[in-house]
Amino acid sequence: MRTLRRVLLVGGLVAGGILAVAPSGFAHPSDDSGCADRQREGFRDISRWPDIAGCAGAWRIPGIHTENPGEAPACPGLATYDTQTPACDRQGGDDGPRPGGAGCNVADLCAVGWHVCTSDAEVAARSPTGCEGATRPTDNPLFFATRQSTNGCAVCANGTSTGPECDSASCSEGCQQTALTSNDFFGCGNFGAEATCGPLNQFSENLCSGLASVGSPWSCDAATDADDNGLCEAYTVTKTGSKFGGVLCCRDLND
Repeated sequence: MRTLRRVLLVGGLVAGGILAVAPSGFAHPSDDSGCADRQREGFRDISRWPDIAGCAGAWRIPGIHTENPGEAPACPGLATYDTQTPACDRQGGDDGPRPGGAGCNVADLCAVGWHVCTSDAEVAARSPTGCEGATRPTDNPLFFATRQSTNGCAVCANGTSTGPECDSASCSEGCQQTALTSNDFFGCGNFGAEATCGPLNQFSENLCSGLASVGSPWSCDAATDADDNGLCEAYTVTKTGSKFGGVLCCRDLND
C-alpha cells in the first residue's frame, strides 16, 4: 500500500497525518480491516460487514483444513501442515511484505483478532447477506476460501455424523467436518465452481479444477501422487500469487 502525506482525504483514510491510498481494495488504518495488510478486497464496506472480510493474498504452505492429523486419512502418504498458527508473522496479503506467500500459510492473510472462517455456519453468523456483497459487479475473478470442506460431490461436511460413510468419497450428507472429510473447500466470490453450502456459493471442485483459469495461482496438486485421488484438496491447496482472491477472514468473537 502506498502512503502519501496530505491533509486532504482522497480515496483513503487518514491516520496520524498519513493518507492510506487504496487503489484495489478498501484500506483501514487498523486491524478492523480484517486483513493482515490492512486492506480488504471482499466485503469492502466495513460499516456493513464489520465481522467478515475478503483478504487477497498467497501462501506456499499447503492446506486450509481445520485439522492437522499429520497424514491425510483419505490420502495415505500425504503430509498435512498446521495452518491455524500464522507461519510468516502475518506478512501475507497482496499489499503485505510477502505478496507471493513465501513461508506463509492461510492464517497469515488475516489480521490479529481475526481467523480464516471455519464453516458455512460461521459465515452465516458473520455476514447478514451471506456471500452477497463479497464481490462487486466490476471486480476481476475473485474467490475467497473458507475452511469448510465436503464429503465429496460438493456435499457440505456440516452435519453431526462421524460414521464410516464420512470418508471424503461417499458423497453422503450429514457428515461432521473432521480430519476424514477433506474433499474440496467452499468459499464466496464470483469465481470457482458453483455450489451451495449454507450461504457459501463457490467451491474448488476436483483438484481445484473450478479455480483453474489463465493466470490463476490456485493449485491443489501436491508434489506427491498421494493426492491424485482428488480427496484431499483441503490439505493440499496453495496459492502462489495474490490475484484471483484469497481467504475469508472472520473476526474473533466471544460466542
